[in-house]
Amino acid sequence: MALHRWGWDPWQHFDHLFGGLLGSPRGDGGRDFPRVNLYEDADGVTLTAELPGVKAGDVDVSVESGTVTLKGERKAVEVEGTRHRREIATGRFERSFTLPYPIDADAVEARAEDGLLTVRLPKAASARTRRIAVKASK
Repeated sequence: MALHRWGWDPWQHFDHLFGGLLGSPRGDGGRDFPRVNLYEDADGVTLTAELPGVKAGDVDVSVESGTVTLKGERKAVEVEGTRHRREIATGRFERSFTLPYPIDADAVEARAEDGLLTVRLPKAASARTRRIAVKASK
């Protein structure tokens, strides 16, 4: 604890050493970029991904056999002068998520706004819950 108060955090250094291999929990260049949330409702799943500094044209969303994949690139910003610190990760990224039911790939919609990508993944008709009316016998 005392070491952390004085500005040296051993866990931070551990993350930097092994983040490229294991994925950093902070999302700074490990496997977990972009950070995502997945929410399911009766009609499908909404995936939101944090993509600060990534243009909509630099992101590819694909759906195949119930798996949604995000691919893209966060490009480096070129600056003049001496760099004193570089913490913002750049480069190519790819993340895939397999859903437990088929998706209607023709109805998938994706929108990027203010560094947040929102992808709506509707369930295929065969995967939706159907209510069956029970008829009374005479």
